Amino acid sequence: MSKKVLLEICTFNATDVALAVNAGADRIELCASYVEGGITPSAGAITEAFKLIDSNQIVVMIRPRGGDFIYDDYEFEMMKADILHCKTLGVKHVIFGIINQYGELDAARNAELVTLAAPMPCTLQRAFDMTKNAFDALETAIACGFRRILTSGQAASVLQGKLLVKELIQ
Repeated sequence: MSKKVLLEICTFNATDVALAVNAGADRIELCASYVEGGITPSAGAITEAFKLIDSNQIVVMIRPRGGDFIYDDYEFEMMKADILHCKTLGVKHVIFGIINQYGELDAARNAELVTLAAPMPCTLQRAFDMTKNAFDALETAIACGFRRILTSGQAASVLQGKLLVKELIQ
């Protein structure tokens, strides 16, 4: 008996959401700004997405800017405010990740955001792929309370990183 593979599609606006839903997406990752690699979408974008797909099937990106995943105190405060705002909008699942200047997951800040987001489940986003040790990062992610990890196995594509992904799953 095979397990059904869920199709999650990254979207950047309501038009993308509509196209993904029509293409059979089981879940949507909602972001803004494709050029920046995905940042926190606007309240309007979230509200429009809810009109197109059940809110339980939407994962909202919490990321104050593109670039690296090392955030200063102001950006961290923005992330906290965005999570609280998402809760008021009825968001059911968020995705984010913070690393430190040493290439490790920032355990304290990630754990604080996971706690703030509760009871929403949290996914660790591709900040994971920027860590220097994937196995240490996995243990830190578990300790922080992340439910899922979005990774390409620390490679440019999941096909290139599939061996590491397999090892991490084991």
